Amino acid sequence: MHANGDMAHLSAESRFAGLGLRVVSALALMPPVLGAVYFGSPYFEILLGGCAVVMAWEWERLCGGHTRQLDIFVLAATFVAAVFLTSLDRPSVALAVLLAGSASLIILAAPWRQTKASSDTEIGPGWRAAGALYIGACCVALTWLRTGSAFGFETIVWLFATVWAVDIGAYVCGRLIGGPRLAPAISPNKTIAGLLGGMACAGAVGAIVAIFIDRQAIVLLAMSSVALGIVAQAGDVAESWVKRRRGLKDSSHLIPGHGGLLDRVDGLLAATAATALFFAAKEGGVPTW
Repeated sequence: MHANGDMAHLSAESRFAGLGLRVVSALALMPPVLGAVYFGSPYFEILLGGCAVVMAWEWERLCGGHTRQLDIFVLAATFVAAVFLTSLDRPSVALAVLLAGSASLIILAAPWRQTKASSDTEIGPGWRAAGALYIGACCVALTWLRTGSAFGFETIVWLFATVWAVDIGAYVCGRLIGGPRLAPAISPNKTIAGLLGGMACAGAVGAIVAIFIDRQAIVLLAMSSVALGIVAQAGDVAESWVKRRRGLKDSSHLIPGHGGLLDRVDGLLAATAATALFFAAKEGGVPTW
């Protein structure tokens, strides 16, 4: 009996190994993020610009092969310029800058590929540029959601809370319940139970937000949050595919217990893109529903 108890105890410990470090890192990161979200411009853009520089470096690291300082500089400058232009209410110009910056990665790669053989695990120039465009466009979308609407603060709070709820729900349910894997060939640690748990937590957050904003929209916002949770999980799996292709576990080691910044915001990027597209069609924010 005692032996079985020890095995159960060890099993629980192994399931949640590293949880304390993850929690400490998350608590340390929350104050500056929430402060920037609350105070808005220019603090939000400054924080996002700094994160964009880190993501530019991590994306180049993930792609591998011909990673060079010039590529990182061009990509980081492109991301920061796009965020700045969006804050000036020029999102279309920001997207044009992103297109030019992403295309330049292909141009910069041409001389290198002519003189050196590419690795089997290297991400090709086309995918490299497409990924850079995606990350940059999500930065533009996040800036636009916060600064381009009278309800930017409420929208970002809902977005962040939903994605965080998905991450927490997926992690806890996945570790406690286990079961069939969601995408074993891409991300062996993700489970169907984790996906369902994340969706349930996202729906709960949507309902709670609706209680404070508009009680008549509880069902709508809860369902929207569940859909957003699925998108966030898809973004997480997509980044896992890139890491699997490169044979890497994390995009970097900047955040103890979490890996890199891209590892922490992969789901947020996808959810941001989906939210921006939806709000652009609706011409409003969460409180206008």
